[in-house]
Amino acid sequence: MKKTIVLSTVLSITLFATQGDNLIGAGTKSRALAGAASSTYLGVESIFINPALLTKASKSEFSIGTTLFMPTVTAKNNNASGEVAKSKSDFEVIPYLGYVKYIDDKSSFGVGLFSVSGMGVDYSDEPAQKGLAGMKTHLIYAKLSTVYARSFEKLSLGGGIDISYGNLEMHMINQYDGTDLGSDGDSHIGIGYHLGAYYEFNENIDFALTYNSEVKMKYKRVFDFNFDGIKDDLTLTQPAEAGIGVAYDLDSLRFEADYKRIFWSKAYGYKDFQWDDQNVISFGATWNYNEKWTFRGGYSYAKSPLHNKEYKDGIVEGFPFKSQQIAFFNLVGFPAITQTHYGIGASYKVDNAIQINAAYVYAPKVTESFAGIEASNRQSSFSFGLDYRY
Repeated sequence: MKKTIVLSTVLSITLFATQGDNLIGAGTKSRALAGAASSTYLGVESIFINPALLTKASKSEFSIGTTLFMPTVTAKNNNASGEVAKSKSDFEVIPYLGYVKYIDDKSSFGVGLFSVSGMGVDYSDEPAQKGLAGMKTHLIYAKLSTVYARSFEKLSLGGGIDISYGNLEMHMINQYDGTDLGSDGDSHIGIGYHLGAYYEFNENIDFALTYNSEVKMKYKRVFDFNFDGIKDDLTLTQPAEAGIGVAYDLDSLRFEADYKRIFWSKAYGYKDFQWDDQNVISFGATWNYNEKWTFRGGYSYAKSPLHNKEYKDGIVEGFPFKSQQIAFFNLVGFPAITQTHYGIGASYKVDNAIQINAAYVYAPKVTESFAGIEASNRQSSFSFGLDYRY
C-alpha cells in the first residue's frame, strides 16, 4: 500500500542545499565556501561549524542573515500513470543570527540560532492517477547553540550545548478509503553538544577536528503506520557527525579542504528507512582582494544516502514495510538525493564595524529510482548577511 508523509513546521525550510537533509554551512560565508570552513574563522558562523575558532575573534560581533532557497523537485510513479509531477514547495526564506563575545586574547563566548536540517515536498494537488498519494512533506530542525572557546598557545579548544527544536507533521491519504492517516504534527526539544579543536601548525597551515553529537527527537501521534486508526509516534534522531579539516595560507589566498562523516545508518528513523552513512568532501578558497573586498568559492561532494539503493523489506517504528513502500517514502516524500554543490560569494567591508556578505549555491539535478518510483532534485539559493563588529 502506498503511503504519504507530510512534514511541516513553524519555521519554513525545504530541502535546502543539503547533504542528506543537513544544510550546507551555517551562514552566508560558509555557504559560499560550500561548507569547507572547519579551519577558517567566519565570525558567528563558526559557533556551529567549529567553536574552537572563536579564539580568533579580535572583537565582539553580531550577525544576521537569510537565505532565499529555490528547489526544483519532481516525482513520478511508473506503476501508476507515469506522469511527472512538480513539487509546489519551490521557495523558502531561511534566517539565522548569532553573537560572539570577545573576552580576551585567549577566550571568547558565542550564542547562535541556526537551521541545521530539513526537507519537504508538496504534491497535494496532484490527481490520484499519478500515484503520488497527495504526498506533502515538511520538516524543520534548528539549534540554539551556546559555546565557549579557549586557546592554549597553538592549540584552541571549544565546545557547547545545543538546544534543538524539531517539528514534524505527517499526513497520508489512504488510497482505499480516502482517510487521512496523519495528524497536525508534533514538535520536540532535544539536547546535544558539539566540540571543536583548532591547531596552528605554523604560520601557513592550520588543522581542525569537529564532532556533533546525535540528538534523539520523538514526535508523538504523528502517523498511523499500521492502519489501525491510532496515530503512532516516530523517533527521528539527528545523526552524529565527525570531521577533520586543513587550511593553507598563500599571501592573500586561503585554501581549505574538509572531510566529514555523517552517521545516518546509526540514527533512529533514518536507519529504519535504510539511509546510508555519508562521506562529505569539501574544498573552499578565500581571496582577500583588498581591505574592502573578500571573495569566496567552494565545492562539495557527498554521495546521497539514497544513491542507487537496493531497498529491502524492513521495519519502521515496529511495523513491517515492504521495500517499495520504503522507496516511496524516501524518493517521493524525502528526496534527499543531491550530491554536488558549488558555492560562490563575496564580502564588502563598509567600515571597521559593518560588513555585508552574499553567496550563491547551486546543486545540479540528480535523479534516483527504484521499482518504478522516480524522483529528481535540483537546487539553487541566494544568501545575504550583515556582520557588525565592535
